[in-house]
Amino acid sequence: MPTARGSIKSHGDRFVGTFDIGGSPRHLVIDVKQRNQSLECSNVVLAYNNVENLVGDCRWTGSIGKDDLQMDLAEDISIAGPLATPRQALLPIRGTGTWTTGAAELLNQSSQSSGDVPPIVSSLNIPKDDKTLEREKRLLESGASIIACV
Repeated sequence: MPTARGSIKSHGDRFVGTFDIGGSPRHLVIDVKQRNQSLECSNVVLAYNNVENLVGDCRWTGSIGKDDLQMDLAEDISIAGPLATPRQALLPIRGTGTWTTGAAELLNQSSQSSGDVPPIVSSLNIPKDDKTLEREKRLLESGASIIACV
């Protein structure tokens, strides 16, 4: 199973992960259901079966331990690594996310400037099902910005 090293840092109710896959950055922008869970992991390992699975929307579950972060995504994808600052207790976490090759700086600025409404990270090259289109429509109506990745 291929692996890639990277980092994850919280930005409010969102985590942004950045991984080096074959010399190209790949980002995971994830919304966390539990609010205000601050964390930073500067040495996480992404394990995956196929790089083609690191595209588009995903659901995930995981935990923030006393000393580490563990996340499990669909398609046998996992992310694990030590926390920069230990915590007091184990916290189960879950949410949704989007893989992108877009610039992390752009994603970070958009997530901070849009308040409680996360930006829509959308790839122009990936077909969308009706559920995804409906979700994006609701987010746009709530004032979300759009980040398009090609």
